[in-house]
Amino acid sequence: MKSACLQTSYFPQDHTREHIAEALQDVLSSWKLNPEKLVAVTIDNGANVVKAVQLNKWLRMQCFGHRLHLAIRHQLITESATRWGSGLVMIERVLVQERALAKVLSADKKTRPLVFIWQDIEVLEAIQKALKPLQDFTDALSGEDYVTLSYVRPVLHLFNNRLMASEEGDSELCKSIKTKVVDYLNNKYADPTTSDLLDIASLLDPRFRAKYISCDKMDALKRRVILETQSLLHDQDECMRELNDPTEQEGAAVAVPPDPKRKKSLASFFKEKARWHWWQTHTERDNRT
Repeated sequence: MKSACLQTSYFPQDHTREHIAEALQDVLSSWKLNPEKLVAVTIDNGANVVKAVQLNKWLRMQCFGHRLHLAIRHQLITESATRWGSGLVMIERVLVQERALAKVLSADKKTRPLVFIWQDIEVLEAIQKALKPLQDFTDALSGEDYVTLSYVRPVLHLFNNRLMASEEGDSELCKSIKTKVVDYLNNKYADPTTSDLLDIASLLDPRFRAKYISCDKMDALKRRVILETQSLLHDQDECMRELNDPTEQEGAAVAVPPDPKRKKSLASFFKEKARWHWWQTHTERDNRT
């Protein structure tokens, strides 16, 4: 997948939602881009930017990695608000160095009250156990050089049914953290328009297809995909006719950028599940024979 910066603009006005909405419209106009073909806009959660997108009546697709980070911070105040995953790393280091920290803090009467008691350690262990499975997802689901949208529906399914499901031995606090993190993420992607876009992206991904989509929605989704594909092909034909018109061609050569370095694939998170499903299927088949 390719990404490009189309425009960096001088913006001296107050960053109100109206000014931002107008500036975004100006960018599309200057590049002769049709707003009706804009599928979605991915932005941060700044209130003025969110309102600007709403004023333009564009679909806002929230970054899943950012949302996952916020879901974790919703239950935990981290040491670094901008470095995702730093809170979990901090907790893990405290648990490893618990005895050393207790020894240092006990040496001074001013810091002696800061020594962790057993209830503190229980809380830290519950947080660490609940959030550990999410450690790799915040970065992996925040990429711009590879497709991540089609993974959101499968990842939500993975969180709900395996990674964040309550296990035997979980404390009540651990169960509560898992439930609240999953509920937070589910609610953020529950909007029907957003949900349909996630389903379509997953449906068009040959790795997932309809595996994580409700059967009740399949017929409507397939009809929508067919109509949008036909519209896209029609637009491509129009574009090719314009390109083949000698009066529209330009002599300037287009530089081809080098291939970007490949990042860690999100597919690695699903390999273990796929291997287990294959083993289970073949074991049941052997038992029947």
